[in-house]
Amino acid sequence: MYLLLSIVSFLAAPTIYVLRAKALIRPQTVEQAERTVVRVRSVATVFNLIGAVLLAVYVIDVATIRVEAVARFVVSVLGSVLLMKVVAADFVLWILTEEFKHRDDARTRENMTQMNAVFETLTTIEHHRTPSG
Repeated sequence: MYLLLSIVSFLAAPTIYVLRAKALIRPQTVEQAERTVVRVRSVATVFNLIGAVLLAVYVIDVATIRVEAVARFVVSVLGSVLLMKVVAADFVLWILTEEFKHRDDARTRENMTQMNAVFETLTTIEHHRTPSG
């Protein structure tokens, strides 16, 4: 029963965002948006915490599961989440770096084109000012 209730609670947490989507996407001031987001996030967090507590009660209630197995599972899940965050952060950093390079290359090309135009103009002016022999 605890397991079923924890699953329902974990499923209810993201559902809160869907149910409150209209309030989250409507135009509002910064203060109103902050209050709305904090309120919705708080309700979702409560459901997540309830789900975690119910899952912990279920694990403790089941006598066949050893503490060592639970600890190994928790550590492996946390390790996987940490690895995924690191990989995602590296990916985002790579995307931003590539965007910066392309933007920098475009600026460099644009600047070189402008500098060449200025140089040609100055060369033309210099040729007109130089007395022809």
